[in-house]
Amino acid sequence: MHIFSRVVLDAWLKSFFMTFFVLLSILLVGNVVSEFLRDAASAEDIFQNFILELPQWMGKIVPISCLGASLFSIYRLKVTNGLISLFSLGYTRKSFALVLFSVSLAVALFQFFVSGYLHPLSRSLRKNWIDETSHFRGYKKAGVRSRTVASGLIWYKSKNYFSHFSFYDKEQKKLNRFSLFYFNEKNYLYKVIHADSAINFEGKYWHLLKARVYSSMNGKTFPKIKTVDKLKIQLSEGPSDFENIESDVHELDVWELRKYVEKVGRLGIEASEFKVLFYEKLSTSLICLVFSFLPFSGIFYPSSRNSTIGRNIIFLLVFTFAFWFMYSSSLSMGSNGKILPVLAAFGIPMVCLAYIVIVIFKHRNLTG
Repeated sequence: MHIFSRVVLDAWLKSFFMTFFVLLSILLVGNVVSEFLRDAASAEDIFQNFILELPQWMGKIVPISCLGASLFSIYRLKVTNGLISLFSLGYTRKSFALVLFSVSLAVALFQFFVSGYLHPLSRSLRKNWIDETSHFRGYKKAGVRSRTVASGLIWYKSKNYFSHFSFYDKEQKKLNRFSLFYFNEKNYLYKVIHADSAINFEGKYWHLLKARVYSSMNGKTFPKIKTVDKLKIQLSEGPSDFENIESDVHELDVWELRKYVEKVGRLGIEASEFKVLFYEKLSTSLICLVFSFLPFSGIFYPSSRNSTIGRNIIFLLVFTFAFWFMYSSSLSMGSNGKILPVLAAFGIPMVCLAYIVIVIFKHRNLTG
């Protein structure tokens, strides 16, 4: 690596870790203080809960750290006359951009690993830990245990039956591809019901549409089979329980989630919420790249005359607040089906990317 590129890389990495640890410290202090004020758990439990929640917060901390790294590294090079020295000695802005792209790409890949694999794993570990830790059970919603598989089916166990469904429509209170597997005191399977869908109509009462009932399965003769257009049954779960059950989808890693979304899509079911969840794991990596290049226009004005640390900090705070507010609103609209999921996840980052392209094109004569 060229010695000048090392200077740029060193300045960027120092600013990145400085911003990262400042944000992490603020988050840690806020989390610990709020939990101590609740006086509901030990210090060990509080810190363990923080560690398990950290991968979720990394989706915000890492992109902001990328923005802070570029913002403050360029400022540091300006005030020390480093930028003027580098460019006067023949170091090009293209070389500067290449270093910036390389290091931000590495961070983006790290963020993809965190959001795509580490976050689902930590969510699963935290759920299991909360089940065993009475101090934090208030974080867990009531419901039954469930497991999502890549075949596109969500399995769960109730008191005397297992069941699975492919998708729960919150608006219609409807379960798609619903099946029940009843077992007796000796854990023998004695009855199975398959239905195209199950629609809630009152409390925990459901109508199974186009149901196929297989009974007497634990006998010595062939099971009895009956087809019913509409079958009324009572389950141990109501609509709110199925909303909690379906949250298990968040524990799938990025590729399992992709398979799940594709499976649900092939069934002709609208699954905007899960598509947004999948695209969000990809867009957070893109945001790392975009945030790294947002302050790039600063290298075209190497003088420190119009640059102050206070102005940079204010820009960092105001911009990140505005960005995450619009981004979160966009994701919410995508989950509700008001806009396309891909637009919800990538729309705001692409606007920022367009701004970066315009800035570079405007100063194209200086990039050589």
